[in-house]
Amino acid sequence: MEKKTNPLKNSRILYIAVVAVLCVTAIIIGIVAATSRAKPNPDDGSGTQPPAGDTQQPGGDTTQPPAGGNEKPTDAKPQYLCPLAGVVSKKHDTETLVFSSTMGDWRVHAGLDIASSLGETVRASAAGTVKEVWEDPMMGTCLSIDHGDEVITVYKNLNEVLPDGIVAGATVKAGDAIGAVGESALLELADEPHLHFEMTVGGQAVDPLAYLSEESLSASLTFDEEVYED
Repeated sequence: MEKKTNPLKNSRILYIAVVAVLCVTAIIIGIVAATSRAKPNPDDGSGTQPPAGDTQQPGGDTTQPPAGGNEKPTDAKPQYLCPLAGVVSKKHDTETLVFSSTMGDWRVHAGLDIASSLGETVRASAAGTVKEVWEDPMMGTCLSIDHGDEVITVYKNLNEVLPDGIVAGATVKAGDAIGAVGESALLELADEPHLHFEMTVGGQAVDPLAYLSEESLSASLTFDEEVYED
């Protein structure tokens, strides 16, 4: 007697076989993937070599100063001259309050006041380019010179009339006449005629005295004993 084939039974066997093959395939793929992750790729920077861009050297300090920092240029002190001969009547001090005779109050003083005769010539402290000429509502006629290395000198309370050619963009040499002592600064009008002299390094106000050459200091400036008691 001929034995009949059961179609339903055959379908179940085929289904089980397919599932078994898929399971075995998934296991093999998982083993291969795990093995690949465990082996370091010599080109992916995960080995003993430092990653690209790491400039560290054995025993060295890789710390670099930020761009545009406030470090004082090493050659700054010898190259800057006093812009005017006179008496330092008010010192640079951005921390201690200084009395303002004009305003009748106490305030910080970001510049160095050099008292001299009205109309006395003011000279460029070093070679550079005139950065700006402007009229300040409180400090009068002002002029700034860019000396490079992020050093800028600023001259305030100048006479309203400047020498010919002293305009923004003009190139000047150390000692060139750039103006004259005036009385244009309303904020310091009660003080004797003087130049208000400022200096910035890396955008930060500094004491100009720390950058002027010893020779220029001794030849050009004297100090008010009431201002510099020491």
